[in-house]
Amino acid sequence: MEVSPKCANRSKTHFCEPNKNLKRTIRLTSRKLERCENQLETLRQQKLQADEQTQQLQLENQMLRAQAIEAQHDSPSTYETQESFCNERGVINHTFGARMIALCVNLAKRLPFRAVPDSLALIFQALGLSMKIPSHDSIEHWCKRIGLNQIKKRRAHHADMLWIVDHSNQIGQEKLLVILGIRASELPPPGQTLSLDQLDVLAIVPAKDWKRDDVREAYQLVAQRCGTPKFMICDGAVELRETVDVLEKAGKKVIVLRDFKHYAANGFEKLIGKTDRFQEFTKQMGMTRCRVQQTELAHLNPPSLKTKARFMNIAPIVRWSELVLFALDHPQSDAVSGINRKRLKEKLGWVSGFRKEIMVWSQCCQLVGCSLEWINKQGLCCNSGSALESHLQIEFQPETEGLAAQLQKLLVEFVRQHASQLKADERAWLSSEPIESLFGLYKRREGQHSRSGFTGMVATIPTLLKTWSPQEVRESLQQTKNNDVRVWTNKNIGQTVAGRRAKAYKELKKNKEKITQAA
Repeated sequence: MEVSPKCANRSKTHFCEPNKNLKRTIRLTSRKLERCENQLETLRQQKLQADEQTQQLQLENQMLRAQAIEAQHDSPSTYETQESFCNERGVINHTFGARMIALCVNLAKRLPFRAVPDSLALIFQALGLSMKIPSHDSIEHWCKRIGLNQIKKRRAHHADMLWIVDHSNQIGQEKLLVILGIRASELPPPGQTLSLDQLDVLAIVPAKDWKRDDVREAYQLVAQRCGTPKFMICDGAVELRETVDVLEKAGKKVIVLRDFKHYAANGFEKLIGKTDRFQEFTKQMGMTRCRVQQTELAHLNPPSLKTKARFMNIAPIVRWSELVLFALDHPQSDAVSGINRKRLKEKLGWVSGFRKEIMVWSQCCQLVGCSLEWINKQGLCCNSGSALESHLQIEFQPETEGLAAQLQKLLVEFVRQHASQLKADERAWLSSEPIESLFGLYKRREGQHSRSGFTGMVATIPTLLKTWSPQEVRESLQQTKNNDVRVWTNKNIGQTVAGRRAKAYKELKKNKEKITQAA
């Protein structure tokens, strides 16, 4: 039987087509299988890595748990902490431990010495602690010893030292020269203010006469102990500025910087202080105090006028003037509720006559405040003059003419002149506000005793700067004894105003007794 060629070709095609399809399917399946195997291998590797990481984390977890348990056993409980505080060994030759003394010294920064023992008694009673409490005399003596140790301490000499120098005086002839110090490299970064805890008290020198030679001698003694400064900030007093020549060495000059706030106050005073309108305003304000302080308008009583450094504190006067103008313009406001409008104008209506001047004075106060805030946060560098000018153009926009514009030119030029003394990589400070704050803290500590002149309490000034640790307290008390405080006080303070007053009254009493006996 013969097969035709057509039938043979059909038969061949019929069997070859399925074979090709099968081969194609096999190839595709093989590729898919290969990809799956690769993915499976990748997953296996990832699983191995995950297992290793899991084991490592488990080990770390076990170690942390063990450390936590050890720390829990090692750290004392609240009861144990209280017991250790109550039963702490006293500092050498002291009844009380360093932690108790440090607590008292730090509390005395905010409380009067006499209030510290009472406060501790209330706290210990609330905590259920039974322990001996130091007397206020002991706390004052500790503060004197710690402070004197800081005053007499020798310090490392640094080439970039900055001094802040100022005088303080009270009743009597005595003046107190105080010098604070900080390295220029340790000044706070731009945007932050200089705080007291960043400063060291380099010297506290009481004396009756502060002539230029006396200041030079004091500068020399401090420089021998603490090194020569590169910068010195003062309020502009001649005896403080012009005596730095004693600190200058060959090729090295001390850069004297004046306090910005004092200069701004002096500039303000030159512009308006001697004008007839301001003199009349202060006269009227003084008479108003007597007129309203015992009336229903007592809350609108003007602030007291200071005879010294009046323009350092002019902002409260301007604020009071603005308050009175508001009360006069808004008689229905709560500020003057229940007060007869006619009586209000009778007592305070004169302020309206100074409306234009008050607006100008307010502008000047805002300008000084804005500039001072910038100075206290930015410090001083070679481009501070132009930087302050740009800042004032953004934050404060006075008129192109007038007192505020004149004052702005004075302040910018003042900063520019001081900035020109600095090199491109140098930075200093232009504010003595930290030392003014320190004087304020000390006067608050003295309380009413500030009316009796300086006493041996001036030795406690360094304790007002920072929070003291038990270790610092222990070292200071070991290095400075009560006798050292006694010797220093007798040498530098002598007989106080209060002591002389008591002696005079005692002499008067004896004289009266003699007269009585003779009669």
